[in-house]
This record gives sequence, structure tokens and C-alpha cells, in this order.
Amino acid sequence: MSSRKPTRENLLETLPLFLRTDESVVKLADAMAQILAQRPEEIDRLRIYPDIFRLDEKLLDILAYDFKVDWWDGEYSLEEKRRILRDNWNVHRTLGTKYAVETVLKDIFPGAYTEEWFQYGGTPYCFRLFLPVGDGGVSQEKQRSVLSRIWYYKNLRSHLEGFTLEWENTGTNRVGAYVSTVETVEIWPELTTQIEAFGCSNTAGAMEMVQTAEVWPEMVSQMETAAVIGNSGFSTLEQTIEIFPEGRDG
Repeated sequence: MSSRKPTRENLLETLPLFLRTDESVVKLADAMAQILAQRPEEIDRLRIYPDIFRLDEKLLDILAYDFKVDWWDGEYSLEEKRRILRDNWNVHRTLGTKYAVETVLKDIFPGAYTEEWFQYGGTPYCFRLFLPVGDGGVSQEKQRSVLSRIWYYKNLRSHLEGFTLEWENTGTNRVGAYVSTVETVEIWPELTTQIEAFGCSNTAGAMEMVQTAEVWPEMVSQMETAAVIGNSGFSTLEQTIEIFPEGRDG
């Protein structure tokens, strides 16, 4: 029924067979079906869970309050709110487990994960977090917000021993060589009347080119020297991310 349009005929098909023998029930069902068939847009709005990623931010805030999402933050982005509300039921069902902690963290920091004390030789019943940081970094407020809400979905026995912010950057590094070219042309005997020398070099980075045309004796009436040099430029890229402050176990 969910994939079919709410037409009068489709709605009447949902009427149980044993009720179809009652004329008054059939008439009532028919009247209701005609009314509902005229309001498909309003009916479609009732599909909340399957369409979380089309809901607006105001409605998400209302639903988070109704569904008691205690780790909700009104300052989260629209996409973060949608992911949190989508996973809310699974988190409530598994509160106090590693799965619940990682699920909520991944809604804010995709790719986040945890390690328990026996995985890294830490203090018994402690754990640590690994939070990937995107190109935009992570603000002080967001860091505090996420860490302060861990106590809602972790178990009471476990304590946060530390966390690591991970950042990965990719790029292309181009390195050019230094090229030095020396070309010498010697002309003899004295009967040359015209000389042309041409050189072409393409390289990246720094380049030095020297051309020498030496004529002996001094009988040349015209000389042309040309050089074509193609260079790629030099560029640098610098990125800085500031992370603050330090998180601590409350």
C-alpha cells in the first residue's frame, strides 16, 4: 500500500473482507476514502522516517525533542541533524555500548572510531576516540559539544581517556630540475657572410641557457641568435589547522 497512490479505490481495498458485508461500514469507508484521496500532499508529509533527508531543519528540531534525542545540538548542520535523527532509534536501543558511541560520533565526524583499553594497553575500563577532521577543521565549540554529550550514550563504567583529531590532506607536488646548456659555434675560414644559431629548451623549475657564437676572423656581415625557453612556474601551498582546546574526561 505504501508504494500505491492514495486513491479512493486503493483505500477501499484496505477494508477487511468481513466488513464489506456491512452496508453502513462500506458507505462510511467510501466517504472517508474520497476525502483522503483529495489530500495526497498532506498524507505524504506523514512519511517522516523514510524521508528524513528531505525534512527541513525546524521540523528536525521538533522531532528530536519528541523522540528525546538527549545528545541533540541546535548548532549542528542540517546534514548532521538528519543523520543523528536517522540513527536515533538504533542508538536508544543500544545505549551503553561501543556501537552507540561510534554511531553518534560518525553522524558528526564521518569515519570516527573508538578503541577500548585492552586494544591499546590503557587503563582498565577506559577508551579513547579518533575523530577525523575535514578541510574546514573543527571549532572549539563543536569539539566541546561533541565531547560533553558522550555521557548520554556511553556506559557509566567506561571513561574517556583521550582523543585524537586526525587530518588527511592530498595534493600534487611537482619538482623541476636545474638545466644548464652551453653551445659554442666556431666558424672558419674567413668567408662566412651569415650565421644563424637557434636553441629550444623546455623544462620545469629553474633554467639557465648560454649560447656563444664565435667567428674568426672578423669577416661576418650579419649574425642572428635566437632562443625559445618554456618554463613552468613555481608555486607553494600552505594550510594551517588550529585545534583547541583539549578534551578531558568529566
